[in-house]
Amino acid sequence: MKATIILEDKTMLTGCSFGAQGTVFGELVFNTSMSGYQNIVSDPAYTGQILAMTYPEMGVYGINKADFENKKAHIKGFICKKYNPFYSNFMAETSLGEYFKKNNVIALDGIDTRSLVKKLRDAGAMSCLITTEEVTKDMFKALKNYKPQTYFPEISTEKKYSLGEGKVKLAFIDYGTNDDILNKLVGLGVNIEVYPANASADEILNSGNCALFLSNGAGDPREYKAELETIKKLIGKIPIYAMSFGCTLIGLALGATVEKLGHGHRGANHPVINLDNETVMLTTQSHGYVLDKQTLTDGMKVTYSNLNDGSVEGFECSKLNIKAVQFLPEKIIPEGSEDIFASWVADMENNYVR
Repeated sequence: MKATIILEDKTMLTGCSFGAQGTVFGELVFNTSMSGYQNIVSDPAYTGQILAMTYPEMGVYGINKADFENKKAHIKGFICKKYNPFYSNFMAETSLGEYFKKNNVIALDGIDTRSLVKKLRDAGAMSCLITTEEVTKDMFKALKNYKPQTYFPEISTEKKYSLGEGKVKLAFIDYGTNDDILNKLVGLGVNIEVYPANASADEILNSGNCALFLSNGAGDPREYKAELETIKKLIGKIPIYAMSFGCTLIGLALGATVEKLGHGHRGANHPVINLDNETVMLTTQSHGYVLDKQTLTDGMKVTYSNLNDGSVEGFECSKLNIKAVQFLPEKIIPEGSEDIFASWVADMENNYVR
């Protein structure tokens, strides 16, 4: 079935549909990973977005139950160069196309993704629509008036729940986290209480937990007004650790500003340097916003920096017991080169366990 992409600059591209049918609007972004499409399409960080993959071949190892980041697909649409429905992985249970149909994700292949990504690299992320229906003038009008959603409270957990056992008791605010994050912390012996994004400061402070973790998530952190006010009430009253989306939230709460990146950092090959020991690692990232280095307030020390563009990849504020990184610390390459979660848990155990 024919499918069409229309960008906000009126560029039209035609491909073949292999997912759900219909029309969907979203912010078009790209990911540079060579593998891991199953993890990516189920990552809540892509909520509200249409995703183009730079690696040409998609679908060759199908879909299995073990490799999801979350319980459902969070992307609104998927674009690739070539889809292969004949998967060969021994763990696979279904094809990528069947997964998209079941999860109502419009997907198409036959697109010159190299050309498309070059356009996004130069012009930045764009609004777009993808459709399997006949293109009409009304679609162009709707796209012209379309404003991407930037606030996603619905991807947080609805109710508080607990995971793991251990003497380190951690309050964890879920802004749209991945299962990998929780599993990693549980594996390190942490007793986690997971709270929804709208949890109150009093609820966290009266929980008896020794520290607070701010999770990854989706959207523009500047739009999370109520959540930022809660974080401000917690600063200085409980040790705080944060990653990805949580890193920008805590930075905003401390008085820094956040800027939108032109085309975002999305992929599994972003080089980051630890400024304390000058070691370099490849990181997985999935964010479109970053702290403005020039606006970091007194006491905020940059600890990690992106080697591609010099952007802030982590900071700490010792006097307020805050540590944060912008990337996904559970997916550093080479594996084990710097186990940030382990160092954070050891920090909690040595300094804050009551």
